[in-house]
Amino acid sequence: MTPQRRAQSEIRQIRREMRINRYEFAKLMNVCMETVIAWETGKRNPIKGELLSIWWRGPIKAALIANRVIQVAFSE
Repeated sequence: MTPQRRAQSEIRQIRREMRINRYEFAKLMNVCMETVIAWETGKRNPIKGELLSIWWRGPIKAALIANRVIQVAFSE
């Protein structure tokens, strides 16, 4: 499984664990809802740079989510 696919799966899993909808998740992550939809459906793969940007500039909860996705998807 590619890092992007792992990130896609992890994003969906985190959102479901938090029991929030895509709109709420997008707001938390400071991205548009279309981005979350594209990430979850595979139309657009989250890239490490995007996640690092969220981690660096976002609220603590968003930073923790971005860190988790990076660890799962991009650690080898």
